[in-house]
Amino acid sequence: MYPEEPVEEIWSRLALFQSRDVLERRYKAHHGGELSAGKADEIIAHLQQARQYFESAESAGILAGPLEQYYGVLAFARAIVLYRQTRQREATLTRSHGLDALLPDGGSPEDIQITVTNGTFYELLRATDNSETVSIDLPSPGTVTTAQRFYQILPTPELGSRFSLVDLVSRIPGVKEHFEQAFGTVAHCHFGRAHFFQSSFSTTVWRGDLPLPPLDQLRESLGISPSASGTVTPNDSADFRVQLKPGDRLPDYFPGVVELETSAHVFLERFPGGWSLSRIGSYFAASHAISMLVRYHPTRWAKLVNHAPGDKLMPVLDRLRHLIQSDFVRIGLRELERSEPTS
Repeated sequence: MYPEEPVEEIWSRLALFQSRDVLERRYKAHHGGELSAGKADEIIAHLQQARQYFESAESAGILAGPLEQYYGVLAFARAIVLYRQTRQREATLTRSHGLDALLPDGGSPEDIQITVTNGTFYELLRATDNSETVSIDLPSPGTVTTAQRFYQILPTPELGSRFSLVDLVSRIPGVKEHFEQAFGTVAHCHFGRAHFFQSSFSTTVWRGDLPLPPLDQLRESLGISPSASGTVTPNDSADFRVQLKPGDRLPDYFPGVVELETSAHVFLERFPGGWSLSRIGSYFAASHAISMLVRYHPTRWAKLVNHAPGDKLMPVLDRLRHLIQSDFVRIGLRELERSEPTS
């Protein structure tokens, strides 16, 4: 479990990566090699630029703020790539943003189609392994229960993968409630708990205000092992349980799962095509799509902001902008601070 620090504290810790001495020491501890002066300048410049863009987004009006915010996301993402990829330099970073967002003629904002291309988005997924970490309770002999953190690499989209804005936001845990209230349908992410006890690994998906999909559909969309038994509990939750044999690796049976700062587990349904996005990847893609709407369809964006008919997406986007301003920065700091996993 990570504490949910105020954004000011996160930026204060990020300032450590803008100190040449601290940055060089951390880089050497992480990679085992020296950080050149030129590359240090590049990482620091991108972090400084990111902070200024985020500060500008905070003070800008809603009609222009999402564009400033996206430029902050882009600069921060490039700083992460430079820090975590030893061979990357500013000159070698792909100039493309890595996503192509398009609003179909006559379509609503929720119909925005996003295509994965070669660029910063894909470089970010590679640099972070498109990964999440999760704590699983592991009961010990007696009454002691310990939590072990596992590192999970999610299946990554291929270049050319396509998805809609609704596909995306319905899989972002922080907007689950807003999405379900706005669209009147269950989101493609679900609260629950992953647990291990007496060689049995269980994935319990809790029912919320809306009914869950059928068991077989959940099993496939969450990537749950075919060997796991599935049952519906008396409170209409879903429980999948698999008995591990000697030599089995527990992480091999994980569905796509995110652990929030509250320690809650959220299970992510895979996108059509069988791949998933980590939260940092999801925030990048969402910010890119919103900025496209702001840049190229300002009239549509203004109508959405001013609550014209067909504005059900706006509460979801409002929540997303808040999360990107805080949670994206929090996770970005975690990517700079974390060491390579042992599990």
